Amino acid sequence: MATLFNKNFRYVELVDGHYDTAGDYVHGSVSSDRMVRGTVQSATYKEQIPAITGSRNTGNVDVYSSEPLKCRTQGGNDGGYVKHGNNIYQLVSEQYYPHLKNIDHWKYVGEMVPECELPQLVKEAFAQ
Repeated sequence: MATLFNKNFRYVELVDGHYDTAGDYVHGSVSSDRMVRGTVQSATYKEQIPAITGSRNTGNVDVYSSEPLKCRTQGGNDGGYVKHGNNIYQLVSEQYYPHLKNIDHWKYVGEMVPECELPQLVKEAFAQ
């Protein structure tokens, strides 16, 4: 497939977690750790206004990809993570753009995840 992107970014994806018998959430294992063709950009202030009431919104990025990625669903699965600068972001929404003939791409919004809320496996993957 043709692409508009001449850059790559690192993408880490977790398998959906589950609740153990004590009722504690157990994150899934890393199912994908790879470079993806696309770009990660800081979101504009205008884009962030609707998200200000978000659950843990301390910063957003726009992620453009030449392939579909996994994002967090309303059920709260682990989804995919990207790194931009010194921060790690979880993909939370997806938009598909098939407007250009033979050049499909996807746009995601990434929410910054505080260090204390990051799954340990994600921390370890990005530390390498």
